[in-house]
Amino acid sequence: MRNTKTSKRILLTGGTGLLGVAIQQLAPENIKGFSVYFPERSLPTSLPFSILVADVTDRKRMKSVFEWAMPDVVIHTAAIGSVDFAEINREHTRKVNVGGTEIVVELCETFKSRLVYISSNAVYDGRNPLYSEITPVNPINYYGHLKVEAENIVHKSGLPWAIIRPILMYGWPYPCERENPVVWWVRSLENGKPIKVVDNVFSKPLPAWSCAEVIWAVIRQNRTGIYHAAGRDHLSIYQFALRVGEVFNLDSHITVGYSFLKRFRIDFLRRQILSSAKASKAVIVQTESMRDRVKKFEPSLSGRIQVIPSGYRTITTNPTVRKDVEEKILASSCPRLIYVSYPSEHKNHLNLLRSLPEMIKIWPSLNLILTLEADLYQNKRYDSFIEEIRRTSISLDVGKNVVFLGILTPDEVYYALSNCDVMVFPSLAESFGLGLAEALGAGCPIAASNLPYAHDVANGAAVYFDPKDPGSMARSCLSLLGNPLEIEKLKSEGRRLKLNYSYDNIAERFARGFESYSVTA
Repeated sequence: MRNTKTSKRILLTGGTGLLGVAIQQLAPENIKGFSVYFPERSLPTSLPFSILVADVTDRKRMKSVFEWAMPDVVIHTAAIGSVDFAEINREHTRKVNVGGTEIVVELCETFKSRLVYISSNAVYDGRNPLYSEITPVNPINYYGHLKVEAENIVHKSGLPWAIIRPILMYGWPYPCERENPVVWWVRSLENGKPIKVVDNVFSKPLPAWSCAEVIWAVIRQNRTGIYHAAGRDHLSIYQFALRVGEVFNLDSHITVGYSFLKRFRIDFLRRQILSSAKASKAVIVQTESMRDRVKKFEPSLSGRIQVIPSGYRTITTNPTVRKDVEEKILASSCPRLIYVSYPSEHKNHLNLLRSLPEMIKIWPSLNLILTLEADLYQNKRYDSFIEEIRRTSISLDVGKNVVFLGILTPDEVYYALSNCDVMVFPSLAESFGLGLAEALGAGCPIAASNLPYAHDVANGAAVYFDPKDPGSMARSCLSLLGNPLEIEKLKSEGRRLKLNYSYDNIAERFARGFESYSVTA
């Protein structure tokens, strides 16, 4: 049965799905579009294509759909897309995702139609990204196995075919259709419900309309074969949620959550540590607040806990500094803020960047120096954070005020701190906060998070702010800049405290502790 039509006719399955709606909305003008949607779906608003109700698993009904549409090209998006539903309802999911594809392929062969099949990145296990189209498939869940099985049906057909494998897709769905993470995050945050999002899973989130553009390009260019569709940015799911919250001005209730395996590892390690601690004569922790947390988990340890802080190497001679590092620091205009830290969500770089516009209004020449490597590849996780920091600084129009100094030696950290006006430390969680001790040693005034760890280390040698409030951060830093009396007060207290964190002092405290326990033993 060969078509003799002059204009291209497109049949779309899954017409009310997130991708199906985007495909219709971006359809070129020179096509005639036909769409089917599942009988149990409602049709509350009109869509661009002519539309019929049909179940892709109903062979007779689908044959009548093909006779109605007489398609040159079929875009097959209809499927059960929930990994969890597929795992629990295996027989039904296989009937739709594999059986439905078999019917569509057979009818395409009968009606001499090209096929564009929408698969998924779930054909891979996610352990060794990034994947190319020639990477062997290796699914780890039932949904992924069904996608591979359906792909094989398409491969073995005699059709001209293309397979599109989109990664995590997002957008605002058609009414009554399945939600995606973006919709769930926005609705939760709008209702005042905080959300926790994992930071150890990475993706390249793909807008549904971008995937639709890929599909239309494949059709327009008569492409065949397998194509991966992914977004531009490589982000952790936590970074993606933050970006969504930023767009909707709802990011204040997004926190890092943990996957089941990560929670399991944390709980296992906690149990192992506490078990070893109970068998020990002494337990050493770095701060008073850490002592309180250990006592909370295991009250029986109360009498055995000693607080011995971490420390820094005292610089007694001229520090050894690479020429390029020295030049970057001295070329930075004053006032200079510095944050000594590696990139991670809890280090809170993005809120620090958000505080800059308010400070730059008062001090246009202000520079923020970050001890981050922006030019040399470190690893995927590190580089994704750098990308996010750069993107945020550009969006806030403060990119010219941010200096990436690179990863420093202890001598270079001392030199950098000695040549900066304020050490700002907005971290949301620390076991100690070594950067604070290093700032005390270098005589650099501190503005820090108003959290127990920071008070334990810096005490009266810092001013404090709410780390979740960029305005509070800006006001604390501004209270120091141009205020020599306050700066001298903090430096004086810092000179008193810094002795607590010298290696000599810490070694002596360890020696006294070991000596006392060897005597009592």
